[in-house]
Amino acid sequence: MYSFLILSNLVTPKENLNIFSSATSSSDSCLFLSDTVSKPYSMAALTTVLSIQPAVPDLRERYGTYWKKSIMHIMRYCSRCDIAHDTTASARISACLVDISSWMTAHQLKLNPSKTMLLVIPGDPSPAQDIALSLNNSMISPSATARNLGVTMNNQLSFSSHVTNVTPSCQFLLYNIRRIRPFLPTQATQVLVQSLVISRLDYCNSLLAGLPLNAIRPLKMIQNAAARLVFNLPKISHTTPLLCSLHWLVVAARIRFKTLMLAYKAKNGPAPSYLKALVTPHTAPRSLRSTSTARLVPPSLRVKDR
Repeated sequence: MYSFLILSNLVTPKENLNIFSSATSSSDSCLFLSDTVSKPYSMAALTTVLSIQPAVPDLRERYGTYWKKSIMHIMRYCSRCDIAHDTTASARISACLVDISSWMTAHQLKLNPSKTMLLVIPGDPSPAQDIALSLNNSMISPSATARNLGVTMNNQLSFSSHVTNVTPSCQFLLYNIRRIRPFLPTQATQVLVQSLVISRLDYCNSLLAGLPLNAIRPLKMIQNAAARLVFNLPKISHTTPLLCSLHWLVVAARIRFKTLMLAYKAKNGPAPSYLKALVTPHTAPRSLRSTSTARLVPPSLRVKDR
């Protein structure tokens, strides 16, 4: 049982856009295809989405797919794609990508095979499979990591590569701020550190939920170094009172806070529809004291056939 993540570049005559494909599943494997376009290209994204509408029914009939359409994302689900028992899955996915590439070529778009990456994520412990995709006479072999929207994912979904990439970038920023620290007041230093360093620690940190403390320890050390820099204290200074003075939650608490905030917005606030679909209020079979605790039902990890 495998899942696929395909990362490629979508090139237009005037702009460079990104096309991102991913998949997750526990017992089955599937393929998600989404066009992600940055805000400056919102009109180009709208044009692409509107022009792709006529091709959606044809691809659905040919490959049995479900398309979820929006301005910023077009996601394609291939249900019941079990690589361990279906030897034709790679060929069918390759054929689908070729059809998408041909359609894009006809509409003055182009997929860049040389910058396409394939990430195979096993749903459960299973024998290794020789998986590769073919796109425009180019073979796409599995990669150890893939980067999307600033987050680096590996084939084990441990996000160790993401932590490894974030840590040196934050260290470099702290080094540059430290060079001008003698000329800055404490408040200005705090603003710089929060806007440049702490914001990087908080970016997509809900993906790190459930990781052991030793996995996020490098991020904790970055936060401690940032707190010492704000108050211009040496490395041996105790950071707990500094974090309390700055009103900063520790990294583990920040991850938990972000997860709870997303759950609250999905249940009560203006969260995206794909997050609201994952949140189901718990309904007790009889009257219990826990009914008023606003408990939620854990979502299923299986991909539903649609």
